[in-house]
Amino acid sequence: MRIPTANDGYAFLGYVQHTLSQAVPADAKRHKDDPSLLASFRPMGSLKNQIQQATSAKALPHSISFDPSSILDLLSLVHQPTNFFGELADCFKTINSDIQNLILSPTPEHARALIEGFFGADVAAFRDIWATIQPFAKNQLAIALSFVSTLKNLFTPNLPKTILDAYTEYFFSENGYQTVDSSLVVPPVQWSMAETDLASLKALVSEKAGVHYVRDLTNLTVDAARDVQYNLRERFKKVSPGLGLTTEQAQVATRWFKGFGAMAEGAVTSAVEEVVLGVGQFQLNPIIAAAAGSYAGTLARKATQHVFLLELGF
Repeated sequence: MRIPTANDGYAFLGYVQHTLSQAVPADAKRHKDDPSLLASFRPMGSLKNQIQQATSAKALPHSISFDPSSILDLLSLVHQPTNFFGELADCFKTINSDIQNLILSPTPEHARALIEGFFGADVAAFRDIWATIQPFAKNQLAIALSFVSTLKNLFTPNLPKTILDAYTEYFFSENGYQTVDSSLVVPPVQWSMAETDLASLKALVSEKAGVHYVRDLTNLTVDAARDVQYNLRERFKKVSPGLGLTTEQAQVATRWFKGFGAMAEGAVTSAVEEVVLGVGQFQLNPIIAAAAGSYAGTLARKATQHVFLLELGF
């Protein structure tokens, strides 16, 4: 049985990021029954009707079938753990050459040089974001891969600034980064607590905190990128006035928007991390598992939010 190497985990991470960023459509104008959409609600129209007919802010969805499995279907390796390494070698050949070179770097110094070269390109926005993320990207390949994959495959002129703003909010805003559904993403240690909470300070250097940061920073990158690609924030603002919702119905729409997204994220994240953490008799790096699972799960959440809004007519 082949023993996995350090590169195997990063190769899988690169495969997940490349495959999903290439395959998930980013066209916010697609029709809701487009078969290329990677999440679906059945029966059609039921979601919108139930929200408009809600009489309480605590209303729950009923008889709605929701399926995000098409997202996992894109990741063939998730379904073929018995021949994982052989399939991984074949899949690795299909990803972007810049990402391949980064993963196959013979030394950490070589990897850092490639990363710095990418962000030091003649693009002012790249240099601005590099000034903020370099403490992480220079020393944590999993985070660097998320950036490079996202900016390579989903680039729009305003994307680097959007990601930079998300990072700035995460580290410096009082309440952290706020997603389109009003969820908050905050660092594992709040510095305002450090003087009085020694346990929190010690947690900053623990593996748990390290995984937390990788998960969060990957999440922010994908969340900000897909907000731009799907125009989610502007579309979500139109739901309540566009449907003429009451205050209670608007609360229902927000909770369900968040809830269905969380369902998709949970299903996809756990499936991807199970593969990374339990391939045969081996366990790969939990940091890589966190990055791969977070990238796939966050993308699943954003794709689901996109389809949710299409179902409501936006």
